[in-house]
Amino acid sequence: MASLHDWLVGAAWECGSPGALTAAYGQALNAAGIPVWRVQVGLRTLHPLLVAENHTWRADADGVEVAYATRETVSSDAFLRSPLAPLYEGAGAIRRRLAGDYAVLDEPVLRELAEAGATDYAALPMSFSDGQLNAVTFATRDASGFTTEALGRIAGSVGLLGRLFEVHILRAMAGTLLDTYLGPRSGRRVLEGSIRRGDGEEIEAAVWFADLRGSTGLAERLPRGLYLDALNAFFDATAGSVADRGGEVLKFIGDAVLAIFPVEEGRADACMQALAAARGALARLDGLNEFRDPEWPELRAALALHLGTVSFGNIGTAERLDFTTVGPAVNETARLAEACKQAARPLLISQPFAAALPDAFAPLDRFRLRGVAEAMQVFVPV
Repeated sequence: MASLHDWLVGAAWECGSPGALTAAYGQALNAAGIPVWRVQVGLRTLHPLLVAENHTWRADADGVEVAYATRETVSSDAFLRSPLAPLYEGAGAIRRRLAGDYAVLDEPVLRELAEAGATDYAALPMSFSDGQLNAVTFATRDASGFTTEALGRIAGSVGLLGRLFEVHILRAMAGTLLDTYLGPRSGRRVLEGSIRRGDGEEIEAAVWFADLRGSTGLAERLPRGLYLDALNAFFDATAGSVADRGGEVLKFIGDAVLAIFPVEEGRADACMQALAAARGALARLDGLNEFRDPEWPELRAALALHLGTVSFGNIGTAERLDFTTVGPAVNETARLAEACKQAARPLLISQPFAAALPDAFAPLDRFRLRGVAEAMQVFVPV
């Protein structure tokens, strides 16, 4: 029989993802003479919406099934009654016979496994180096169930298995955190090594800026909780629309959103997506305002679109950096958004942006923008 330990310290390190490692582990157990039909690995993660991911391998199925658990999932009655809940709280191993005179089918998942032909079930905690507890469960269809010797070998493998999964989950969490706080493009560049001050490049991009109108008054008159709810609703509408259109949200500046749409497939494509995101954001805000509760404030945006060359990379001190976009085009976009109040318009367009989509806009007027030497010709959607 193949050595399970040899696999764990050798070929297992070549698996490129948690799913690949789960499948290879199930196959290695069988190759080592342990008749496993199903292996499920539950891994805690750090994510703004999710708390865990589950990878399930079955010997009679292709691939690995991946499911994600939200905070609502782990507080549900179904989870709290499952064998996994006590494992995450520090309980030891759990075993249930699923067939024969000693079968104990006291949870829904155990009854489902028994109906699928499983005869025995075991769940073991799997810890990471920082003490974080995860879980691995095993089911067999062997008529005799798991032998004591097989369970011992499984238990002996879980410690090293945890180190393998820890490598994968830490890299995944690093990517998630960078995506969450920097955005997918910026996060990927940092993860690939752009971590020094000055690392970056000049790119052409459609610059997208949205400011919450009247935010100072809202902050003064609304209770803190309601103001934060309103601010997050504004960000959902604006930054959410940017993300839906493939843009990169770079920064939340107080009550404003700065984003870019890099010119990758041509200026017209980048500007088209940025314009669609702007229209989508305004439509979402209209929907919120139409159906808002009496105590909920009206949310209005001052939104500006510009096209230009920006510096996309690291700025800051030598040890405290921000991966963002800077340059005259960024400043001009923010100043253009300020002009929305004077123009009594929710969306203003610069001349370079309008030139990329010549049939989409009409000239409005020339505006003097704060900090910009020459008056700027401003356009509005037709």
